[in-house]
Amino acid sequence: MDIKIGTSGFSFRDWVGKVYPKEIKKGEMLNYYINNFPFSALEINVSYYKLVSGAVYDSFVNRTPDTYDFIVKAYKGITHDVIEKGSWKFNPDYKVIDIFFRSLETIKKSGKLGGILFQFPPYFFPKRDTTTYLKLLKDKTEDIPVFVEFRNRYWEDNKYLNFLKDNDIDICTIDLPRLAKLPRYKPTVTGKNAYFRFHGRNKNWYDKNSDRYNYLYSNDEILNFKDDIIEIAQRTKKIYAFFNNCHAGKAVINAKMLVEAIENSYKS
Repeated sequence: MDIKIGTSGFSFRDWVGKVYPKEIKKGEMLNYYINNFPFSALEINVSYYKLVSGAVYDSFVNRTPDTYDFIVKAYKGITHDVIEKGSWKFNPDYKVIDIFFRSLETIKKSGKLGGILFQFPPYFFPKRDTTTYLKLLKDKTEDIPVFVEFRNRYWEDNKYLNFLKDNDIDICTIDLPRLAKLPRYKPTVTGKNAYFRFHGRNKNWYDKNSDRYNYLYSNDEILNFKDDIIEIAQRTKKIYAFFNNCHAGKAVINAKMLVEAIENSYKS
């Protein structure tokens, strides 16, 4: 049974003085994260905001133990910008896709690349263009697991879940506020692995003046997640669980709680 837990990113200013020491420098955050938090995986999210070089991934690889896994979040040019706002035409930039995949060569060879996360926006709907696109992305990853996160409910239809199963694409189980249009929390497996992303349940999700990731899960909520993860772990190769409620270090607090809850379950 292989359960890997961590957070979605690690370099946040508002973690300083909360989960990082007050005097910590930005360049010291990764080492502190690795050496002081009981995690075995990390979601790299700098790769979502820009195309990074292979040297950046080398830095992650060289500073972590062999047992550490990284999930690389795909560049937004591959997930969000493929649909033109306004015209809503589906128009991927295949050159950008090639650049992104070439940058991953070293981390792939290291054996520490657990998979690639493709987080798609709410306006990425299931249709012929988008399912064909997912097949293309899967083909380019070769034997590296592909994880997809959708922000609308249309992908929950069995027709599309079966499509993901047929193509060995792992869907993310996501926890979000219980609001209209947002996907429901429903543990689902469509491939060899399982993937959980916990975004928090901030009811002000749509309020531009609020940090939507400002939410701390309660102990009871964490225990419910723990039960789901342990049940699914019986029938999957590996499980990843990441907390994205990153406001003021709350993701670290909740990830620690989940690690402890799972460890206690196996002790009893």
